Amino acid sequence: MGKNAKTKKDATDIINEKILAKIEEGELPWRKTWKGGYNLAINRKSKRPYALINQIMLGLPGEWAPMKYWNEIGGKVKKGEHQSIIVEYMECHGKRTVKNEEGEEVEETFKYRKPKFVGKYFHISQIEGVEPLEKDEIDMTGNEHKLPIEDVLQNYYQSEGIHVYDDDRAFYRPFDDTIHRPMKKQFKEIEEYIATLVHETAHSTGSKKRLNRTFGEKFGDEKYSKEELVAEISTVYLMGLFGISTESCFDNSAAYIQGWLKPLQNDKKMFLSAASEAKKVMDYIMKYDKIEVNI
Repeated sequence: MGKNAKTKKDATDIINEKILAKIEEGELPWRKTWKGGYNLAINRKSKRPYALINQIMLGLPGEWAPMKYWNEIGGKVKKGEHQSIIVEYMECHGKRTVKNEEGEEVEETFKYRKPKFVGKYFHISQIEGVEPLEKDEIDMTGNEHKLPIEDVLQNYYQSEGIHVYDDDRAFYRPFDDTIHRPMKKQFKEIEEYIATLVHETAHSTGSKKRLNRTFGEKFGDEKYSKEELVAEISTVYLMGLFGISTESCFDNSAAYIQGWLKPLQNDKKMFLSAASEAKKVMDYIMKYDKIEVNI
């Protein structure tokens, strides 16, 4: 019963648990993000880092693989060790009704990716008979499941009529439906730029003509604080979904979320309410992916 219940959890539920666990560690420092190094969860077979969502789910840096692969290379799971699970994506096909250029309703076939939980993953420390890889054997040039998030955002802006402007600050302005953000070249790393852009994009979904959230009347009031939680949790979801993996990205988001929970008396119910709204944000933005991803 317990094992089956675990595998039925939504992937975002697991991310929420990890965020709350990180917050409960105590006061978290805010740090700039920087590109991930070797202190990541590595797929032993591909020799590449897992996507961020699986970094979060596995939790421990080092080499991971399913039991079958460890057995194939001469390893054996130590007695009494417990498995971990990851998220994998299946490509599926569906049909939907859309309007053509003449305004007529037509049926089209589309692709989307559906997550499934996969178990029997074990860390190398749980394995007998296998030596760790050398550092020069690990491929740090990319991450699994990396999707063109900037293309999705651009599709969203164009379809929704949102204009994005260069600025020295980052903010969404509801009255004229515009996003302002520093230029990409102003950021030390591309991941910092994308996290900032996604955060402000998440705010834009709260417009009355989209998901219709309340932004708050003044800085720091309850509704303002909740909206900041929604935007940052949305950022964690989307960064994880697209496999944009940085060593400190998750910790930074947890620190930001922790900061905005303080005006709400660290109310866990408020966090879960914001997380529910954040999933709606993710689903809304992901409508504009060429290959849709349901998480």
